[in-house]
Amino acid sequence: DWQGYGATKNIGAIKATHDWILSLDADEALDDELCNSLLEKMKTATRANAFWIARILVFNNKKLLHGAFKKERRLRFYDKRKLQWNLNNVHETLEPIVKNSSEIYGNLDGTLLHYSYINIEDLKIRQEKYARLSAADLAKKSAGYLAFKKYASPVFTFIKNYIFRTGFLDGREGFIMAREQSIYIFKKYNYALNKK
Repeated sequence: DWQGYGATKNIGAIKATHDWILSLDADEALDDELCNSLLEKMKTATRANAFWIARILVFNNKKLLHGAFKKERRLRFYDKRKLQWNLNNVHETLEPIVKNSSEIYGNLDGTLLHYSYINIEDLKIRQEKYARLSAADLAKKSAGYLAFKKYASPVFTFIKNYIFRTGFLDGREGFIMAREQSIYIFKKYNYALNKK
């Protein structure tokens, strides 16, 4: 049964035969350099508990190298004896099983290609889903905080992603992503505020 993103990934890790897990979503693929880097890491002993992997968003068959997802990195190759997924409703991350334990992270060469959205319609559907899931985590915040964030954060998000993180260099797709990220931010705070 589906128990949420983090919980379901943890169940999968427990059932895995080996201690090291490469966690991929269905919309992700490894480039050749990342495959080779993983193979090399598996051949050698390491003190690391997990490895960071660079991830690039592919939208409308174009790799977006700027904007909201610029220089995005994810912990995805990890020792299940040392880390597990948290139980956030959305955007789950790996955390040490034992709090205050020594955390040693390495880096892998290559790129994880993220084919998250097929087109603009798919993007809007997914953003709606994630906004509602994020709102559940935000609902415990004060109404004043949520109201402020509802209006200030979308504007700041667009300026940050399109101007400061140079999303405009990705052309039309960069503008679409900056706009849709701002709409997503507005919706998640709006949904959280409406739960008050």
